[in-house]
Amino acid sequence: MTMENLSTISEIFGIIAPVMLALLYSGFWMTFFRESRKIRDIFFVILIDSIILFFGFSNISYDIKLPLSPLMLILTAVSFLYCLIFKTGSPQKAVFLNIFVFSLQAMGILISNSVLSLAQDKGLSKIDIDSEDAVGRIFLITGINLICWIILIAALYAAFFLIFRHSMEDIMELNTGDLIFLSAPHIVGIIFARMMISLSVVPLKNEVFVFFDERKDAVFKVPLMAVILLVGEYSELYVFKNYRRLLRERQQMLGNASQLKMLKARLNETDSFYSGIRGVKHDMKNHISNIRGLISSGSYEAACEYVQTLSDTVDRLICRFNTGNPVCDVIINDKYNIAQKEDIPFSVDFQYTDNEKIPSFDIGIILSNLLDNAIEASVKEPADKRYINLKLKSGGPCIIITVKNYFSGTLSISGDDGLPISDKNTVGNDVFLKEHGLGLRNVLSISEKYCGSLGIELNGAEFCAVVMLNVPLAT
Repeated sequence: MTMENLSTISEIFGIIAPVMLALLYSGFWMTFFRESRKIRDIFFVILIDSIILFFGFSNISYDIKLPLSPLMLILTAVSFLYCLIFKTGSPQKAVFLNIFVFSLQAMGILISNSVLSLAQDKGLSKIDIDSEDAVGRIFLITGINLICWIILIAALYAAFFLIFRHSMEDIMELNTGDLIFLSAPHIVGIIFARMMISLSVVPLKNEVFVFFDERKDAVFKVPLMAVILLVGEYSELYVFKNYRRLLRERQQMLGNASQLKMLKARLNETDSFYSGIRGVKHDMKNHISNIRGLISSGSYEAACEYVQTLSDTVDRLICRFNTGNPVCDVIINDKYNIAQKEDIPFSVDFQYTDNEKIPSFDIGIILSNLLDNAIEASVKEPADKRYINLKLKSGGPCIIITVKNYFSGTLSISGDDGLPISDKNTVGNDVFLKEHGLGLRNVLSISEKYCGSLGIELNGAEFCAVVMLNVPLAT
């Protein structure tokens, strides 16, 4: 092989190496931020890839040495600002993603360099320096080593992506504490790789110190340490993912307990409601006699006050909405009264006869949570914009419950469970999305119990929650 051939291979290597890094970064970005699929996100990924390729093409050797810190800092800053401005996930996620990807790249480079240095040394040791084709053979071994390096690093990147992808999918939100916890082993990996690569070849005064020539056993120990670091990084992600899952389950259990307590209170209100009606009916004859007596005695003003008091009592006991189900009646009328106090127009198109296949308990949890969310959001809006629409539509084996309300905030949907997510720094109305996240998870859990779904969307300035339930067939 000639010097020209080796230069061509080196140039190809300088092109492929940054392209592979760009593909690795893009793959993890699309996995980590899979809840966002807007056109601007695609352009952002293209921008990130362009920055990586620019650094790669302008410095062909940077992949051999280690990811340049300017590249990592620039990508971290750009992705951090992008998430902060466009609310595409938390900025902490963007910082962790950069640390994570460059840690994997560093481990890949370290493993490849260590493994191939042994193969190259063995190949070069067999060359007779005094032979005529010694230079050509050196070029040949060096060229083959570069090609093998590209193949090995590509295989490692692919393996990293396949192994770590599923662990990354469930990490939807990170706070600063999570970022520090998850980033620590990756930062250690980057520092370790930088240290080992900087020590691999050290120019001295009259000679060159080659680390792997001096410590032959390091050819095996260094890749082994890199693999151990990777196992530790994967284990940390696995533990973190399961911790989050257990935390969600605990929150759901607490939510179910609170929902049960709330529904029991509603049932007690139902008993009080009907007891009040029975009391009024029982005393009606006495009330009529009292009114007749006041009128007969000419106490018309006292009679009017008596009638007004009786009217107010009856108004409190009037069930404005009769759905066909006592539990639904109490919940809807209770939420209606709250909405009236807050000057929120409240329209209802809801008929639900008691169905043994879907107990009132489950329907009550859905109504309570969705209407609480709508009222909480509406009170933060201007009075002339407020409204709540509740509708139930049944067709065949399906029941569809829809709640709509005015909402001027922004909406981000989690790729984990399809529920709204909102950044902690979000101001104004977006906060209600976090405050009622637990309630929405309970609604989602009930919908899944009946092989249904919970849909959340924002149409202009209208927040719409749609719950579909499949009525179990009679057996």
